[in-house]
Amino acid sequence: ALSPRERQVIMTRLELADCSPADAWQRLEDHCRRATAGETFADARIPEAELLLEPLQRAGAEIADRMLDVLRNPPPNSGGDDPAEWLTGLMITLAGRRRHEEAAAAIWDLMAIDWDWYEGEGLEALKRIGTPAVVQLARESFQTAPWETRLHAASLFTVIHCEESAAAIAEAIRDEFEDDLRAYLGLAAASHLDD
Repeated sequence: ALSPRERQVIMTRLELADCSPADAWQRLEDHCRRATAGETFADARIPEAELLLEPLQRAGAEIADRMLDVLRNPPPNSGGDDPAEWLTGLMITLAGRRRHEEAAAAIWDLMAIDWDWYEGEGLEALKRIGTPAVVQLARESFQTAPWETRLHAASLFTVIHCEESAAAIAEAIRDEFEDDLRAYLGLAAASHLDD
């Protein structure tokens, strides 16, 4: 038997099947306003908000333009007190689900904001987008980036299998002097051996 939570998710998905992108966007904005009142990240109820992304995933260019506008113009970091911060995080998720390559540079930049949610969702979105352009973003900043950003780049090099990844790995291993990152880059190189 289904739990009450599972039943609620199914009912919400059925309801959203007929939801227009404009209505889903409005509901998402309303959700983000409510999220600012929460005391914890769990209070923001992100899994419920992610259900509202489903109609937006199916939408066309008009939603893509709004999504890119949010990603390219993030609000100042205020620790989740601004609804636009929550909307930005959800747009990172949406861009990944849509595999929207044009959003990759904005997502890469947003990962530098000191919020684990942006960092984690950003990395997953870039992996989903998974194009040589994503690898190029990581490759271009690798040498001058902080340790954690270089680790994220190595993660992208590992999962995105293309010629650009192999070249980026070879270049990064040659220039990287930190043993732990060299080990991650070695794993990334090994992941390409079957290709």
